[in-house]
Amino acid sequence: KAIGNADNISADAVKNIEANNAKIAKWMRAHPGEALNDQVIDENAIVATISPAGSVTVCDGTAVMLTANGGGGISYQWIRNNKNIEGETNQTYSAKKAAGYSVSQSNVFGCVATSAKTTLAVLAVPPAAIIPLTGTDLCITDTVMLEANGGTGYTYQWKKGASILTGTNQVMKITKAGTYKVVVTNAQGCSKTSGGFKVTKTCKKGEVFSGNP
Repeated sequence: KAIGNADNISADAVKNIEANNAKIAKWMRAHPGEALNDQVIDENAIVATISPAGSVTVCDGTAVMLTANGGGGISYQWIRNNKNIEGETNQTYSAKKAAGYSVSQSNVFGCVATSAKTTLAVLAVPPAAIIPLTGTDLCITDTVMLEANGGTGYTYQWKKGASILTGTNQVMKITKAGTYKVVVTNAQGCSKTSGGFKVTKTCKKGEVFSGNP
């Protein structure tokens, strides 16, 4: 039956009709030969997604920001290993624990959808410590030898204060007073920075101390 006055149909109504027709066509392509009579196509249905998706790997102590897709009037509930995370109802969630994360979304029409899981793997970071191999006063010894803790596949970057030094060996030869640190990186690319280790020079200019009795 023809509509009496097509000019009275609003632009929004036309958009809804076109969108619904597109959904019907999509369903029919996916279900060839099936009758549409009993099928309900909900134009208010939502699709929940997370970014980043799939599998994500971080070093221990590092968080990854999970972001759900947005939209007007959408509410969120974040889920870890199939259990709701209490109080986490924002569009984003900062994840640190190894687990499978998903998000449940609902809109003002009562439609609900749950995303696929994003799986977070957490890698261990190496220990980082400095051990003196000699005395630590440059007035007693001409040089101070510092050693970083060892480990399979570890690499090293030494620092004096905020300055990066050229030394990348496990043992570092020190000739100037200051506070030294070492950044230890393991084979998985995770790093940790040691605490500061102070090398001193207690004598005044011109004074010479002997390390021998």
